[in-house]
Amino acid sequence: MSKKSNNRKNRILIAFALLLVSLAPIHAQVKETVVTYDIDKREFESELPFDEVFKIKFKSTKVISGIQVRYKIDLPDTIDEKFIKKYYFQFPDKNDPKAYITKEDLNLSVQNFSISAIGPLHPNVPYKFDFFIYEKINVSENAANALKADIKKTINWLYLENEVLPVPDTIVERFSTVLQKHVKVLYNEKGITVGPQDLFKNELRDYVKGLDKANSEIKGETGNYTSASGQILPLFLGSSFCDYLKKLDVKNIDNASLLDDPMNLMIKDFSDVTLNQMTVFYNRNCNQSFNYSSEILKGNVKFITNLGLERLDKDHIYQNAESLELLKASIDVMSSLRTVNDHKPYFDSSIDSSITTLLEQMIDASKIITKNKKIISTLNAEIPDILANKYSQTKWPTDYNAVPDVESKATPYINLDLGFLYASELNDAFALQTVNFHVKPVNRNAIFSKLKGWDKFFKQACLQIGLAQRLGPSDDSYDTFLTGDLGTPYVGLGFRVNRIIRLSGGVILYQQKNDNPIITDKITKGSFAFTITINSALSSALGYVGGLFAGAN
Repeated sequence: MSKKSNNRKNRILIAFALLLVSLAPIHAQVKETVVTYDIDKREFESELPFDEVFKIKFKSTKVISGIQVRYKIDLPDTIDEKFIKKYYFQFPDKNDPKAYITKEDLNLSVQNFSISAIGPLHPNVPYKFDFFIYEKINVSENAANALKADIKKTINWLYLENEVLPVPDTIVERFSTVLQKHVKVLYNEKGITVGPQDLFKNELRDYVKGLDKANSEIKGETGNYTSASGQILPLFLGSSFCDYLKKLDVKNIDNASLLDDPMNLMIKDFSDVTLNQMTVFYNRNCNQSFNYSSEILKGNVKFITNLGLERLDKDHIYQNAESLELLKASIDVMSSLRTVNDHKPYFDSSIDSSITTLLEQMIDASKIITKNKKIISTLNAEIPDILANKYSQTKWPTDYNAVPDVESKATPYINLDLGFLYASELNDAFALQTVNFHVKPVNRNAIFSKLKGWDKFFKQACLQIGLAQRLGPSDDSYDTFLTGDLGTPYVGLGFRVNRIIRLSGGVILYQQKNDNPIITDKITKGSFAFTITINSALSSALGYVGGLFAGAN
C-alpha cells in the first residue's frame, strides 16, 4: 500500500476522531450555566452569560430565609418601539417596559441555595440587579409578649372601651403606631409588605372579629338586663311583703316542709340553700330599705358563701346569674306556701306575678354577658403572633454588565468548527476545520428560538476561513493548494441551524496542471463547496493543541 493511501486513511480517521471529540462537550453545553453570587461580599464571582437562561448560586455565612432577584436593563435611552425591539429579552410586559423581571424563592432556611431561570440577558448591555434578602423574624419571648400586650391594649381600647368604633383611618393610625415600637416593616412568605390593614384582615381578623362580636352581644344583653331591672325594682317585695315575712310561722303554713327543703338543686354553688336561710337575708333586706336586693337586681352585687354579699368590680358587673336564680327560687317557693286554714297563698298579693318573668330575662342576659366576657378573656390570652412567618428585608442594588470585556481570551465573536466539505466541481469530499467570525457575539449555549430579528440572523451567520483535507482516493486530477497534509484553503459564509450544526457554502482553492506540457507551473482554481460542520470545544479536549485555539471558543 502506498504512502499516499495510508495518509488519506489516516486523515479520514483523524476527521472522525475530531468530530467525536468535538461532540463530547455537547452534553455539558446544554446544562444550565451557573454563576455564583456572594451575599456577604455583595458581588458576582464571575461574568454573567448572555443570550441564555442561567442559574445564580447564592452563598452566605448566615442562614437566609428567602431571596428575591429583580433585574432590568439600566440604560437612559428612551423606551420606545425601537428600544423594545432591540432589547427584546427584557420586556415580557409591553404595557410596562420599565418593570423589573422578578425571580424569587422565599421558602428557604439555608446558607447556600440557587435560583434558576434567570435571563436571558443581552450582551454588552448594563443591567441593574436588585437583591432582596429575607430573614425570618425571631424575637425573644419578652419582646413577643410586649408586642402582644400592646396589641391587646390597643385592640381593647378600639373595640371595647369606645362607645362608637373609630373611623378606619384612626384604627390604622393607632395600630401602626403600636407596630412601629416593635418592628418597622414586615413581609410575608411571598415577599409582599404586610401593613396594619393586612394584619387586621388576616392575622388579627378572628381576634378582632371575636372581640367585636362578644362586645356587641354584651352591649345588647346589658340593655336587656338593665331594662328588666328597671321594671322589677318598683315591684320587688315591698313593705307588705316584709309584714308577712315577720309574721311567718310554721304553724300557719300548710306545706311548712318547703321551708327546710333545698330550693333549687340546679343552682351550682347554692344547691343546698333553703327558704328558711333566705328569710334571714330578706329580713335584713327589709331592715335596710331593700338596699341589698336592689344592688343585686342592678347587677352590682352577688351572693357568696353563707349568703353573704360581694360587690362586683366594673369588669364583672351584671355577672350574677346564680344570685338572680337564688332570688327567683325563693320567690317561687314563697309563692307556693299555703295557709293552714284556707290554703290560700301565704304572701297573698305582696309578691307580684311578673317578678319571676323579669328575673328569668335578667338571668338569661347575665349568662350571655358572662359567656362573652369569658370569650373576650380567652381571646386576650391567646393573641395571635403577628410575627409568625414574617420576614425582615435587606435590599441592595448591583450594577453589572453582562459581557464587560469582549476583547478577552473568551471573546464570543470567534469560534471553531469541524466537519465535512463537498466540492461540486471536483466531486470530492474533504475534512474541514474553520475559524468563524461573527458580527455579533455568540453564546454557543443559547437557544436560537429565543433570539429575534437581525440579532438572531447575525448570530447565526458568519464568515468562515479554514483548511480542507482531501478524504477520497488519490488521483492526479488536481492537487491541494498547500503542501503536505495541511490541505487546501476554504472561504465561505456559514449559517448555524442550531446550537451545534452549521451549514455553509463557499470556495476552496486547488491546483491543476497546465494542459500545455511545456508549461510546468500549475493553475490555481476554485470550486464551489457545500459544508456541514459542528461547533466544537477543542481547547478543553485537545490539551496543548487545543490551547492554540483558546481564543476561538
